[in-house]
Amino acid sequence: MISVSNDRLLELIEQSRTSTRRRAAYSPHSQDYQGMQLLVNAIQPDSYIPPHKHPSQEIWIPLKGRINFVIFDENGKLMDVQVLNERNAIFLECPENTYHTGIAAEPDSIFGNLNPGPYSPLDKIPAIWAPSESNSDFPKYLERLKDEIDLFLRR
Repeated sequence: MISVSNDRLLELIEQSRTSTRRRAAYSPHSQDYQGMQLLVNAIQPDSYIPPHKHPSQEIWIPLKGRINFVIFDENGKLMDVQVLNERNAIFLECPENTYHTGIAAEPDSIFGNLNPGPYSPLDKIPAIWAPSESNSDFPKYLERLKDEIDLFLRR
């Protein structure tokens, strides 16, 4: 049996606050586990998860705070934003081969992510139209994306 405690979540929040990436993740599964794999992510609002897609579906479950889950078309146009928190959506299934990202809209946000195993970094396909985390332009892109999200949510 696998369990993730509140103490573990608090540890992840602390790690995300001090991490240069401004997020921290924990998985109770080994990378070669064949079943559904859980990844728990603590994320701060200034963290950047580059838009990407996977060949399989994935499930996002908000555990604390608020996450704006963003879906893009193949050219990088924002198509949809789903607000994940206990008041709006407590479960989201992202279809396979769909460009997406998640942005914390509140400090110390946490979400669980379920993916079929085994894990392979090759299954994460980066969007060529978005900067990578190592690109010095990513903060400008992230701020522009947050502005687009705000406009989208006000419609």
